[in-house]
Amino acid sequence: MNSDIFERVGHRLLKLSVVGRGRECGDPEAASVARGLSTLMALQALVFDLQGTQVGDIAAITIGNSLHQLKELTEITLSFENTNVGDAAAVCIGSNLHFLKQLQTIHMYFGATKMGDTGAVAIGNNLQKLEKLRKTTLHFHGTNVSDYSAVAIGNSLQNFEKLQNIRLGFGETKVGDAGAVAIGNGLQDLKELQEIDLDFESTAVTTEQKNSLKKQLHKPGVHVDVR
Repeated sequence: MNSDIFERVGHRLLKLSVVGRGRECGDPEAASVARGLSTLMALQALVFDLQGTQVGDIAAITIGNSLHQLKELTEITLSFENTNVGDAAAVCIGSNLHFLKQLQTIHMYFGATKMGDTGAVAIGNNLQKLEKLRKTTLHFHGTNVSDYSAVAIGNSLQNFEKLQNIRLGFGETKVGDAGAVAIGNGLQDLKELQEIDLDFESTAVTTEQKNSLKKQLHKPGVHVDVR
């Protein structure tokens, strides 16, 4: 897909799904499409799925720099799993999240990328500006994130008074008990929650802390899965 088509339909397009597959999809191809996003100012739902491709920070930064024009977005899914995306791209995406004041659903997948704490903390710190969020998925499986990231995300969660569904994936990372405690403290007072899914598999989070989280977050009508 070429970004030129966006200029012809941008004022009408409400939903867009871009899926790149295979190792033949790299930064030039993905960035070419991403550059057209800034013309889609009426867009309400965006899916940009680049998992398993050759893309790196160039394409992801181009996506991030387009977000400030998409002020009508209520849903966004960005998937970079098994790519070369790193901290620079995550920082760019995070720093542009505050423009998306109408956002209610955000799903971001960074599993098995080059991301570390710098990128994840930037995302965590900027999430707190999205006060209308109802559904959130953040996957960092197999990255270099640690407690610093989990604490930043945990500190943001307490601002989401309307949050109903959250999925956090920290499996095979450096997150430990301190990060898990911060996540629990950020979630415990949210009254609209219906589903909590926390993945700490193959981390330093102890069984005792996982059990403590289950008890802390258990409430009538709330499905809690901590592993």
